[in-house]
Amino acid sequence: MKRIVLSALVLVCIASCYYDKYYAIHPPLTTSTGCDTTNIKYSGQVQTVLNTYCISCHSTSNAANLGGGYVMDTYGDARHQAPLALNAMKGIGVPNPMPKGTAGLYFTDSCSYNVIKLWISKNYPQ
Repeated sequence: MKRIVLSALVLVCIASCYYDKYYAIHPPLTTSTGCDTTNIKYSGQVQTVLNTYCISCHSTSNAANLGGGYVMDTYGDARHQAPLALNAMKGIGVPNPMPKGTAGLYFTDSCSYNVIKLWISKNYPQ
């Protein structure tokens, strides 16, 4: 009898050790205004996303105090930081998902996240 109870307890413990990625369990929200991912360039959609979500903390003047030292206010800065920023928008490899105070851009504005992702995949067009 003790073996049966012990075996059942072990099975319950093993079954409870299931981990999933947060974004696999909680898919990103979609935007209600549509998402234009045609002809993605830094000077268009990418700079708009960065100005909306990133520059308040990651500008040259604020990065040291608010942005962990990561500057994203020029094309060169954004290109250099984009892969890291993409992970930060999902909450991967950072203590807090970006932008600060949110679950991450991947979850709150999937269109903006996809703009950055496509910009990277197209080799950072200006």
